[in-house]
Amino acid sequence: MKKINLNSITQKEILQIEKQFERIALNKIRNNQEKFRKMGLKIEAAFGRVGDEKEIGRSDVQPSDCFKSSYNSLIFFSVAYVDGTDFHDNEDGYCIDHLDIWICESRLFSGKVGYLTDLESEEEIAKEIQDKINQLFLEATDIIKMLKE
Repeated sequence: MKKINLNSITQKEILQIEKQFERIALNKIRNNQEKFRKMGLKIEAAFGRVGDEKEIGRSDVQPSDCFKSSYNSLIFFSVAYVDGTDFHDNEDGYCIDHLDIWICESRLFSGKVGYLTDLESEEEIAKEIQDKINQLFLEATDIIKMLKE
């Protein structure tokens, strides 16, 4: 992630980048679904915005909050059984990951600072997302092997 001067980027630019990530992630998920289905699983991706730690999961984080401290936009990835139930190793090993897009946070003595993904081209974004999917596939394969033992 690269540090961004908040005066050098607009809300509109951040929203365009977020939409680009979401579009690419959903296309990659669609293209990789079959290899997960062969194992009785499905891979999912969702774009999300989270806010203050005390309020994570709140549904009222809006695009207009992108310059508020603790704003974080990201793509969540998870693997579940085809029927939608959680997929894990019967302990704490869930098959999940995420990819940060934009983070705005407060600094103790320097006000707010923004961090934007350093993935700039569609090719770089697609490669990083594919790498996340491939890693989750390997993790899922390992979990299935362990569950069969």
